[in-house]
Amino acid sequence: MDIAEKYKEGIEFLKKEKYAEATQAFDQILESEPEHYEATCMRAKALAKSGKFDEAVSDWQTAVTIRPNDADVFSEFGITLHMCGRNDEALKHFTHAIKLEPENAYRYSSRAFVKSRIGDTKGAIADYEHALELDPDDAISLNNKGMLEEKLGRTRKAKESFAKADSLDKDKQKNILEKNRNPKKHEQKAPETKGESKSVTLKQKVTEEKTVQGQPEKLTFGYFAKTLKDVLTSSEIRQEFMSFVKSLFKK
Repeated sequence: MDIAEKYKEGIEFLKKEKYAEATQAFDQILESEPEHYEATCMRAKALAKSGKFDEAVSDWQTAVTIRPNDADVFSEFGITLHMCGRNDEALKHFTHAIKLEPENAYRYSSRAFVKSRIGDTKGAIADYEHALELDPDDAISLNNKGMLEEKLGRTRKAKESFAKADSLDKDKQKNILEKNRNPKKHEQKAPETKGESKSVTLKQKVTEEKTVQGQPEKLTFGYFAKTLKDVLTSSEIRQEFMSFVKSLFKK
């Protein structure tokens, strides 16, 4: 068996959301090479997206044993533990990811998002503040912090957070317009194309999700992981995501 080809096959199955087939492909690799790191991580993702969280946890545990300094894996592990309802353990893994990459604002934002979901509003605000110290122009963290501040009745602070987030978004839009008017000056594709693509997908996701008492009726690993990544890394989709975030914070 060609390990490299089998790995590519597994990745393609993952992209096509054929999780059973992906798991089988990675199974075959791991039968030959039990400590194949990438296959272990990808099988964990496939299992989690299939809703087999306990099996995914086992693979993530193997992965962090093989490479104990991979912050991304600790974050992914944390998401899976959160989906299992093992929130204390999940937060420990997010915290470890922060220790591995203390200058990465995304690590704090990730933990903040999960803290907000489990009701630790003040803790989430503190994490967003840490993220903003590292990246003051993160409109997503500003917006989410504002919503949490609003929930606690900190109206003035919430307005300040929203105002700065809106200002940053307006600056982003000005840059986009300038690139549209002078496309030859910019080698990269205009950001709004990427943003629009993500926005459409996110709108569909928000529409499809039903909420019960402010929480999604059915939250899948794939939806949670993609949402977490998109929302915390792309300010261009902030407005599209606001209605979803508000639903999480309804009383």
